[in-house]
Amino acid sequence: MMKNYQKFYILAVIVFSVSFIFPIITYASTEIYFQNQPKQIINGDTFSLDLKIYSDMSINVIDGTILFDKDKLEIKNIEKENSIFSMWAKEPVFDNKLGFISFVGGIPEGFKGNNSQVLKINFVAKKSGEATVLFQDIFKVFLNDGLGTQINPSLRPVKISISQKDYLKNISEYVFVMSQNYIYYIALCILFVLFIIIRVYLKYKNNYEK
Repeated sequence: MMKNYQKFYILAVIVFSVSFIFPIITYASTEIYFQNQPKQIINGDTFSLDLKIYSDMSINVIDGTILFDKDKLEIKNIEKENSIFSMWAKEPVFDNKLGFISFVGGIPEGFKGNNSQVLKINFVAKKSGEATVLFQDIFKVFLNDGLGTQINPSLRPVKISISQKDYLKNISEYVFVMSQNYIYYIALCILFVLFIIIRVYLKYKNNYEK
């Protein structure tokens, strides 16, 4: 296991060194995007965005920074268990005060495919309004060619609409639930009274017949 990590770190160093000295840039069809956006988000809700990748060429390193509206959003945690990237030269980290996520992930054997998971980001909606989650311009992807060939990926940000809590609606729902419970208790009381009346009637009838 340690040998694999050592190979990855050596590979990452070579990739970055070669890319700085001989910046090879290709325009392979590679796309980074968000998926699983909820249709309706209320202030105070917790929701998730899946960061996905598509590439028609084999890649092995991703180096990126994601920016988010720190006034309206807060990151609860980041999940990488289902990520296609098995090694992390830089573990995914986030800063809610500055509003960013940063990471460097790798997959030594390379990856080529569609709609594959990079990270799952769990947010908390802090304030109503429209919030944007986007990519920093220096977001990098590298081909699995041993040359440090950098890809300029297509980046798809996402806009999130956060609604204010409807307190009147919450109150009306509460009143409705309470009224339903009130009717239920009244019905129980009526049944109990009827039961007592029937018992008294039957007892009186039996005594009268005797």
